[in-house]
Amino acid sequence: MGRSEGGTVRVGLAGVVLVGLLMGVLPASADQSDTEKPSTVLGVDPEEIPGLVLPDSSPLLGDEFRIATGDAGAPLVAADSGRKRYLAVWGDGWEILARLVSAGGDPISPVRNVSEAGAPDWGAWPKVVFNPTAREYLVVWHDTRESDRHTTVFGRRVSAKGKPLGKPFRISGNRAIDSTKWLPAVTFNSTANEYLVVWEDFRNGEWEDIFAQRISVTGQRIGSERRITRGKMGSVYKPDVTYNRARNEYLIVWNDFTAATDRATFSRTIYGQRVAATGTRIGPYFPISAGGDWDAGAKVTYNSKNHQYLVAFSADRPTTGFGMDVLGQLVSGTGSLIGSEVMISDTPNGGGSSGEPTIAYNRNANQYLVQYDKVFFTDPNKYATMGQILSRSGSPVGPSFRISFSVVWDPGSRSGGVAWSRKANRYIATWCETPGVFGRLIAG
Repeated sequence: MGRSEGGTVRVGLAGVVLVGLLMGVLPASADQSDTEKPSTVLGVDPEEIPGLVLPDSSPLLGDEFRIATGDAGAPLVAADSGRKRYLAVWGDGWEILARLVSAGGDPISPVRNVSEAGAPDWGAWPKVVFNPTAREYLVVWHDTRESDRHTTVFGRRVSAKGKPLGKPFRISGNRAIDSTKWLPAVTFNSTANEYLVVWEDFRNGEWEDIFAQRISVTGQRIGSERRITRGKMGSVYKPDVTYNRARNEYLIVWNDFTAATDRATFSRTIYGQRVAATGTRIGPYFPISAGGDWDAGAKVTYNSKNHQYLVAFSADRPTTGFGMDVLGQLVSGTGSLIGSEVMISDTPNGGGSSGEPTIAYNRNANQYLVQYDKVFFTDPNKYATMGQILSRSGSPVGPSFRISFSVVWDPGSRSGGVAWSRKANRYIATWCETPGVFGRLIAG
């Protein structure tokens, strides 16, 4: 049993499998307008999910809104810390696209092509971060422009007005002709005014590694690539990264398919590695999750008030019943676990299987918003993008709530990203479904 380089992602044990051609791109109807609401398009009563309770005091602000039509993979989003706006990025099966959205939920720029790879050099898995010093974004992704068989990690700067700057540039140092480099993540170092990009890399054989590369504000590589994983790790994949300004260092997290030497057990555990601003490792890597049949989809964010991290991930725990849950673990700035795992997804609320999460930290309220997918066992055709507010200690604040009301599930429906705007003091959550990219605002 293993994991291929394809786009099939397991999210539950009840036969719930998300199969995404070219990373979950959805077919779309060309005659849908940008102003249509998805609940109107699909004609579904949002109250039809058996057993799913909508809280009386929901933090949702207004209705869903469409960000773009057309084919779409899971969208990611970043907030402009100085203005009340966000940049959403997604793949359409070939290119990486971007659009600015106001804090009121209105698209305020055209949909723009960031990758400019051109068919058949498909691009996917975009991530985006905002640089408040340069007042611009960096978008990273992988595509096949350099090889028919392998992908390479690329990046491009995007202005605060949503306009691509310069040309796309290669981030993973050696060309794609020898091995696949994909599934990147990015964070901004506000002390050095530079970025750190991490990705999954196949160059060393069957079992993947995590590599990292520092990138200047102008898009130049700083120094050489750094191999983050080492020793007798198993198949490591889907890294994420965040920056700790207080210590001027990073925390990189990833999913490990077979930790340590016993590859016959197929244990899956979330691991972390502290990394200095120079890109060198600080101490050994360390386990974050308790480990289980399928600990996956790790995401990390930094709490700048308490100087600690929250790591969220999906997992199958025998003690929580049948299906996947979303769990969280607090980690200190020095890499020590704080307390035990916390249940984030409200599985009994409708009885379902929860997919991989995304996280945003709200400094004003000193709390987090975790977004995740959910497929309901009570009716396998019912799906929703869910949200859960967490306190600084990782405890749920109120019940989970639905973010998307278009609840007809298909294999490519999935949540995207979530971001908090300091200027607007509100979150935006994004997701994709037929036909396009959608968003919703949530009170901060």
